Amino acid sequence: MKKKILSLLVTMGLAASLVPVSVFADGTEVWDGSIAESFAGGKGTKDDPYQIATGSQLAYLGESMKSGTYGEKFQDTYFELTEDIDLGGKEWTPIGYTAADLIMGGHEYFVFSGNFDGNGYTIKNLTIGTETSPYSGDVCGLFGATSGTIEDVVLENVSINYVGGNHSSGYGFRMGGALVGYSMGDIVNCTVIGLDMKAGSDGSYVALNSIGGLVGIQDGGTTVSHSRVSGKIEESTKKGNVGGFVGIGNGVTIDETLIENCYATGNITGAEYAGGFVGNISGLNISNCYAKGDVSNCFVG
Repeated sequence: MKKKILSLLVTMGLAASLVPVSVFADGTEVWDGSIAESFAGGKGTKDDPYQIATGSQLAYLGESMKSGTYGEKFQDTYFELTEDIDLGGKEWTPIGYTAADLIMGGHEYFVFSGNFDGNGYTIKNLTIGTETSPYSGDVCGLFGATSGTIEDVVLENVSINYVGGNHSSGYGFRMGGALVGYSMGDIVNCTVIGLDMKAGSDGSYVALNSIGGLVGIQDGGTTVSHSRVSGKIEESTKKGNVGGFVGIGNGVTIDETLIENCYATGNITGAEYAGGFVGNISGLNISNCYAKGDVSNCFVG
């Protein structure tokens, strides 16, 4: 009897070893494109944040942004990563995927206003759009539009193909970065490694056109600190503002509004106004930052 049980266990083990599973050698589960029905735990408070451990749970955050009324969502709500996440190259929809109407003075927008702590965990293989089917939307990034605090997030192996999107007014918008497309909040100690970003056009007139390695537009009285980007950005229209770190930095002229202790490495190709670190800046202070890489094929260097 013992021999039969042992034989059965061996057979079951062999069969299990032949079943394909979506887990990398390091134990990280690969996202299958599904959306969870809840977070891993937590209550959303500062002392007990909502916990996100899988790609499905991260997608659930994005899906939750779409529910209910328009506006800024999850104010005074806290989220944290508890594991590395592999998005597996599946197409990603930005968390807070539209902000153009906010800029146009309307109310039909979704902005993530919560506090997101990556805890130093890595989100890898983020993919937004492809060369044959680029992403079309007014904001683009892991987060589309934010007004809360994003900290300690690591993005590794980011692929973005982006053409922007149209607003009902007829104007086009394109605000894209690996982490955030349009940011009105603070960003602390965030990292982008291995960015490959291609920005084009769907042929429409673009009223606001900004691409950055970390953030497309950093707006208002905010701070970005101790963050870094490595990778490349190619802009095919030779229009708009492209920076290796931030496309446009808008602020108010006070000491507290700044980008400090940050850097970008990699090449920038194309754009009308381009820079290794920032494409265009107004009323925003930059302190102790640098860029390393080539800026080429631009209308204004």
